[in-house]
Amino acid sequence: MNEINAVEELNLAADSSFNLDGVIHAKKVLNRLKKEKILIQGEFNEDLWIVEHEFNKGNHIHLNFEKLNSIIFKKSSLKHLKKIIKCWTTYLLDNYSYRTVQGTLNHVIKFTVESFGYQADKVVDFLDKIDHSERKNSTKKDFLTAVYNFLDYSELTNMEDVMSILQKYQSKLNPSSGVRMLPPPYWIFEFDRILNDFFNKLHANEQSEEINRLKCLYFPIKIWWNLTTIIPIRPSEFCLIERNCLSFTETKEGKLYYIKLPRKKLKKVNKNNIQIIDQIMISPEIYYEINNYIDFTKQYGETKTLISYNSLAATEINNHWHRNNQKKNLDYFSNQVFYHLLHRFYNEIIEKKYNVLVKKENRLTPIHTRHIAFVNLMLQGVPPIERARLGGHQTITAQFHYSYHVEQWVDTEVFKLMTQYQNWGIESRIEEDQMSLIFIPEKIKAKAYTTISHSFKKKLKDVGYCTDELQRCQSKECILCDYWSISPDELEEKSEVIARKLLNRRNEIKEIVSVLENIERQLLTNELSGYDPSFQTKHMTTINGLNAKIKQISMIQAKTGLLGGKMTSWDNEGEI
Repeated sequence: MNEINAVEELNLAADSSFNLDGVIHAKKVLNRLKKEKILIQGEFNEDLWIVEHEFNKGNHIHLNFEKLNSIIFKKSSLKHLKKIIKCWTTYLLDNYSYRTVQGTLNHVIKFTVESFGYQADKVVDFLDKIDHSERKNSTKKDFLTAVYNFLDYSELTNMEDVMSILQKYQSKLNPSSGVRMLPPPYWIFEFDRILNDFFNKLHANEQSEEINRLKCLYFPIKIWWNLTTIIPIRPSEFCLIERNCLSFTETKEGKLYYIKLPRKKLKKVNKNNIQIIDQIMISPEIYYEINNYIDFTKQYGETKTLISYNSLAATEINNHWHRNNQKKNLDYFSNQVFYHLLHRFYNEIIEKKYNVLVKKENRLTPIHTRHIAFVNLMLQGVPPIERARLGGHQTITAQFHYSYHVEQWVDTEVFKLMTQYQNWGIESRIEEDQMSLIFIPEKIKAKAYTTISHSFKKKLKDVGYCTDELQRCQSKECILCDYWSISPDELEEKSEVIARKLLNRRNEIKEIVSVLENIERQLLTNELSGYDPSFQTKHMTTINGLNAKIKQISMIQAKTGLLGGKMTSWDNEGEI
């Protein structure tokens, strides 16, 4: 893996998580690295590991855990922390450049020591010190990414306050260099459109060697997209799903379909632990899609994992996979291979075949679908404990930081609903030079300038006119009514009025999201201490209110083509 790419690919959310087998697995990784002459010095129980620099042979990289001893000595309850950090480090060694691992580890150790094991007041003091330092925002971003990634991996209990503090710190960074959890809405839907169109064309064409090659290469991406946007699965879990993962049961109502995930069920050692589920119900469509892939790739031999690495290698010209990935065990699909495969889909299919150029910051990565799935579950009103079970979290509080990404996902929901209301094709792209506070797409202008005349027009006090003689109001606000319309001249003249309406709703959404975050925290606390049905009612009421505001913004933008307020742009230039 290229070192620069490795640094950029580290995500806020971890691709894996700590579990009871973590130490055993970490020791196996270290033993393998020793056999491969990568680990020059160090055992799991030792505080100094030395690995050879993979890009500068003869140079060594030091991974030093010794500074953690200072807080462990003062606070014996933190003894387990060093083990978790070491397990996380071995996971990073298996997936990122060793230079990246060193920098990331140093960030986390410094944060751990300075905050005295993540005490909220110490965290605030430390972040204030960093904030007032002369470090570049990009350096602050790297620090934040490292800490977030570790805390997500660790699933330590009672991290809500720390996550909240980190979130506030993140929001202070310059937006252009701050950390984005998801690409802009346009690019999420563009990926979905191209992926589906690509496979529809593959299925429509007659079978050939080239068609089979493309199916082998990119079928795993289709399965990943359809499965992990619904079930919040980590990339590492997706890669390790076993070949015989599917099952079904017969009921009076019909068949129920399931997929088994590679998750360890835990003994419930305390009230903060929840029972992880590894058998999850899926739709018939996903079941048969996975089953078709299994049948299609049987010809390439045995594989331990659902995704057949051998099928990728067998169909590749010039043995590309063996040469570039240096894979040791061909029976298993891996994170590194999947990152490479998704990157290749963007380069060879989206950009070359569809002629759609996507900047790196607007590309999806394997971890993004986990965020999409979690926030979707939240907006559907699924309780925190059920989301935790579906996401494979060992504690309820481990998922808390996902609630902070609701506002960003709101933009994606607005875009999705708006295209449905207006029946636009996704190809209605906004060019970069048309980005402004108020933009009227050509398709909307054409509708405003239509020659269709209404027999009844009643001028409204605010903006637009009513076309229903019977005045059958559908909403307190006329612009949300099906009978509302506007002339092209007034559309140009009153565009700022409409933009203001959108901005007001954006501000209302911010307030609702803030309330939702507080209710989420209360729900998490209650599920640990005892059930209170009133909070569940508040939760659903708030979510319904949020979804109603999203619908209103979508309708206004679909009717007028105006973008207003703090909205993520459909293309890729941040905010409008």
